[in-house]
Amino acid sequence: MSGVRAKTKFQPWRLGPALLAGLLAWLVAGPLAAAELVAHRAAYSLKIGEVRSGGAVVDVSGLMTMAVEKSCDGWILAIRRAMEIVTADGGKVTEDMRYAGWESANGDRLRFASRVQIGAERRQFKGEARLKGADGPGEAVFNQPQAKTVKLPEGTLFPLAHTALLIDRARAGARQVARHIFDGTEIEGAQEAVAFIGPRLDGRGGGLVARPGWNMRLAVYGTDKRQSVPQFEIEFLQLDNGVVPRLLLDFKQFTVLVSLEKVESLPAPSC
Repeated sequence: MSGVRAKTKFQPWRLGPALLAGLLAWLVAGPLAAAELVAHRAAYSLKIGEVRSGGAVVDVSGLMTMAVEKSCDGWILAIRRAMEIVTADGGKVTEDMRYAGWESANGDRLRFASRVQIGAERRQFKGEARLKGADGPGEAVFNQPQAKTVKLPEGTLFPLAHTALLIDRARAGARQVARHIFDGTEIEGAQEAVAFIGPRLDGRGGGLVARPGWNMRLAVYGTDKRQSVPQFEIEFLQLDNGVVPRLLLDFKQFTVLVSLEKVESLPAPSC
């Protein structure tokens, strides 16, 4: 993916939803019994990785916080990311992203609300999705940014259940997993995600990161069926307890390194 590329105009709105979707793809798994994950709160730093020739972005910095909490009937997820993007012409673009979601324990319902503000412009998504069974088909009903209902194809998974599947397949020795995922950040519908899974790695460090895991690469395609190349790709170390110590977000013109700075477990609810 390296080499000389024609210089293209930076389009920040393509970055916001794509970054959010990529992050949601690895956050935590669905049914706790399947993946034995821990509820946790984590803080990450963001910085520019590789800047490729012809790209419109030259620097990225920022912070991200994430809380994954177990509720009596599912999971609650909250993310906030503040990021500054420096473009090749010397301009700066600030981004403030917030996401809140609840996913049922059996993976068949999702309530979602997200807001991405880049500069003075803001985009919001809010609604609820249901599946017939844990992996679709189903439908998503948006009430922001407009009232709209979209169909979800058979085999669709919500983000938490998708990560549960990746961990379970990795444990079984699978090297590739392809499914549709829906998180509520694209009003057009579900996106196709193809994951490539590396060999099992032993855990290093202490606390919640002292767990085995796998290096994975996830290619996420847009809802346009004619699209032959991924909308974006991410590489990450996925531990078997749901914690992700590091990621690399690949947007072709440049990459963003996401590094874990602090993580702590959260208590179980009193149900």
